Amino acid sequence: MVCADASAYFNSSSPMGTNTNEVLEYDSSVPFIDLFKASLPFREAAPYLTKGRVDYDRYGWPTYIAPGGEAGTRLISKLHENAIPRGYYVVLYDGDGKLEYGLDAKLVQGQKGRDVIMLDPGKDKEYNAKVVIKSSNPQNPLRNIRVLPSGGICAGNPFERVNSAGQCKGDYLDFEHNYAKIIFNPDYLTFMRDYKVIRFMNMGGVTRNPIRDWADRSLVDDATWGGAEGIRGAPLEIMVELANRLHADAWFNIPHAASNDYITHFARYVKNNLNPGLKVYVEYSNETWNGIFSQHAYMKQGGKKLGLTSDAPHIAGWKFYAKRSVEIFDIFEQVFGSRDRLIRVLAGLTGSTEMTETMLGYENAYQHTDAFAVAPYVFGDYDALRKARSVNQVFQIMQDRRY
Repeated sequence: MVCADASAYFNSSSPMGTNTNEVLEYDSSVPFIDLFKASLPFREAAPYLTKGRVDYDRYGWPTYIAPGGEAGTRLISKLHENAIPRGYYVVLYDGDGKLEYGLDAKLVQGQKGRDVIMLDPGKDKEYNAKVVIKSSNPQNPLRNIRVLPSGGICAGNPFERVNSAGQCKGDYLDFEHNYAKIIFNPDYLTFMRDYKVIRFMNMGGVTRNPIRDWADRSLVDDATWGGAEGIRGAPLEIMVELANRLHADAWFNIPHAASNDYITHFARYVKNNLNPGLKVYVEYSNETWNGIFSQHAYMKQGGKKLGLTSDAPHIAGWKFYAKRSVEIFDIFEQVFGSRDRLIRVLAGLTGSTEMTETMLGYENAYQHTDAFAVAPYVFGDYDALRKARSVNQVFQIMQDRRY
């Protein structure tokens, strides 16, 4: 990425880790160079942008649009004017059909399989854009839409956008022809490169995700990795690649209902594809103690199945969480062949020593745990934070006594 010598990476001496954001069309971190990968799924855009009968393939692309209908998506929504570059974007697609653009996206030039649009924030200083499939040939449906910015990167430096080959001493990789290799937004990589640990819980779409079977996981070829909670989430392949490019230890959260087979496949992929010099943090689900999440109810039900009926339901849930966590740790240890690269994480809540003691103590879970993570929050107000225009404004909001 930068240098073969691990000591030369930006995060080599960093003591810090960070979380990722959810994959959403209004996430201003914009991780992916292809903007369509965070768009709202066509299916979820009904009835406002997707209208009439629409059939889909396994990847979420419309295969049939009934006469008078259309399939639309929010490409980007309420993005700060500095979240992405203003300018021309290339829209590539396969198949036969007609695309239409709206809001802050304007068609500049069109030809079969390749449009050029202008993205320009409105007077509100935000980006909002929609893409609509107005017609599609059911024998060769319009699909595989990609929305890519102008410019590219210089080979060997994924952290900096350049406008042309003239800015590179070596090879130039333009976004239009090399998006599948580049994958990540250089601005996003630049922000993330100083962190030594990346927690992928949000990017992986773990919260309220009922997935059980490996066959149902997110795929690289999915139309979008965005969508509603419990559906969205980037594929494991993408998260591993991000950790490799940043040379960051990877913190993975396992969905609450995942089967042993799912976990085994997950662990095997990480073992075989994550840079062998990187550590792997393993955590079961996310905030299972938090009653607003479906995984909390799953824990309580799991405690009941264990026969812990003499405990209060939430305490039985803590015990089930500890037991299942250790089972997951064991699967990872078996796949990896040792604990050398693993950091096994139990997670609780700041201020509840009862929870901490229960989780760590149940069936001696502490003997199989390397770290205990807690959930302190420093926050403000969604709308105020979205409108913040400087780091100082963000800190002012966070320190506001109203929050």
